Amino acid sequence: MPSQLTRDFYREEFEEEGYDVPINPRIPPICQIVRNTIGAPLYITSGVRSPKRNALVGGSENSSHLKGLAVDISTNKIGESMSPRHRFVIVRALIDAGITRIGIAKTFIHFDIDPDKIQNVIWTY
Repeated sequence: MPSQLTRDFYREEFEEEGYDVPINPRIPPICQIVRNTIGAPLYITSGVRSPKRNALVGGSENSSHLKGLAVDISTNKIGESMSPRHRFVIVRALIDAGITRIGIAKTFIHFDIDPDKIQNVIWTY
């Protein structure tokens, strides 16, 4: 049975089956804030990753996804570009929610809450 974490998000969207690292409990509520702000569906395109999955998708060896501290989100299905307007609204909502580590790609936005990494940064892929 699916485990609901917020009004619109379930544990299964964030965690990789068979890998025992949970998503940090701060992340789903932030995704819900973004979802509420944008007023449209928000997809979790990548959450917690096992080392094997991380390697398959080209993640770095010290990826915050491995520790359950990161998520990639999109307003579109995987592989489809997001609109510039959606990118702006998402980034603003993340900053307003106190997120200080944001990565922007054409098809997703990454955010993490990894305290071991440099803060107050936005990068592109």
